[in-house]
Amino acid sequence: MGMRSVPVLLILALLATAGCGNGNIGDLFSIFPKEAFEGDGDIPGDGEIPLPFQPGEVNALAAGQGVTGDVRNIALATQSGLTYAFMAAGGDGFHVADVTLPDLINTGSYVVNVRNGVNGASIAGAAVHDLTVVDNRFLVCIAVGSAPSGVTVFDLDLLIPAVLASPAADLSATIIPPAPTTAIAVPGAGGKGGGVSGSTASFFVATGTGLVGAAIDATIPAWVVSPVQPDFGATDPATITDVLVNGNTALYATGTTAAGDFGLFVMPHPALPIPSTPTFQLVLGNLQSVVDNFVTGPGTYPLDLASNGLNLYVSGVDEILVYSITNPLGPALLSNIKQTGPETISVAAEGVTFTAGADDALVIGSNVLGQTVVTGEVSFPTTYTIRGVAMRTTDAGSFAFCCAGTSGMRVVQLTESQR
Repeated sequence: MGMRSVPVLLILALLATAGCGNGNIGDLFSIFPKEAFEGDGDIPGDGEIPLPFQPGEVNALAAGQGVTGDVRNIALATQSGLTYAFMAAGGDGFHVADVTLPDLINTGSYVVNVRNGVNGASIAGAAVHDLTVVDNRFLVCIAVGSAPSGVTVFDLDLLIPAVLASPAADLSATIIPPAPTTAIAVPGAGGKGGGVSGSTASFFVATGTGLVGAAIDATIPAWVVSPVQPDFGATDPATITDVLVNGNTALYATGTTAAGDFGLFVMPHPALPIPSTPTFQLVLGNLQSVVDNFVTGPGTYPLDLASNGLNLYVSGVDEILVYSITNPLGPALLSNIKQTGPETISVAAEGVTFTAGADDALVIGSNVLGQTVVTGEVSFPTTYTIRGVAMRTTDAGSFAFCCAGTSGMRVVQLTESQR
């Protein structure tokens, strides 16, 4: 007789006791071992109440595994069924690692370091402070504080096979060069900030002083500054420090107006055939205090942008602003998540989960049917400063890849598999 038969016997015994009128409940229960009323311990749901999953750091790639430099931003791409992380590391260029199975990352996951002047790689500005993956095909890197150009574009269809074949592979042929006379300088705002985002073989760079668009033609190969540039409408920007592309519909950019107000610029994508009026939404708070904080620098700045397709997330002062973008050209503020930390400078989103880097902590939240709440936090007291964040979900659960400056990339498991 198995243990799972005991509850049925209990019911039958109780019925028999009630019918004969003798004995008591204590006598009845005494005939069963205590194990009959306890969970197995190995079988979830077998009489026990499962504890909620506690997010925590599960892996890391730091200097000991080859990830050197000041890691500030990260982008992901999937090629041939494998997912790779590209980590912007300042003067150390960028690092490539296989993060297909985030819970099983180890030293062998590290692939290569691509830096200026090594293996034929010529990186504009000799640094990578921010980067993005466009169409799962092009890796666009920017160097902040550079002139005349701070943009380098790699063809991942060529780069990944090359570095997998040999860490010493010649990478010169994997770079898509700018067309003659084409250049995008990225001075940043006081040497800080600077962002890049793109889709459909085009990208936009938040240079610090403006927003510049470019198109990629891999058949030539070359990239060139687009003849039609974004229209800010009636609100002239003084600085533009981050950008997010919403398909070929809308562009979201953050920065300051000529009057010194911080906020969100919303404009139609230049490829959108339908006329739309650009708008500006003010973001309140002493954002200058975040700008002046040590956590910001080349590639990092307040008013960072992320989206899950339905919502837009913006890092504010000790808060995260959540907008509905079901109308991409008319973001509507849904909620302000308060007390996320005064150094909240990065956000990421996937599905109903979002994360934010706030000084030495990763803030974790959920947004279900417009109910936006913070659900947890993983902190690294006096150890790591979290800058850029990216997210990925696998069969094992949901994970966040955290840029920890000179401490490389830290992997935090947010949820476990529900299978």
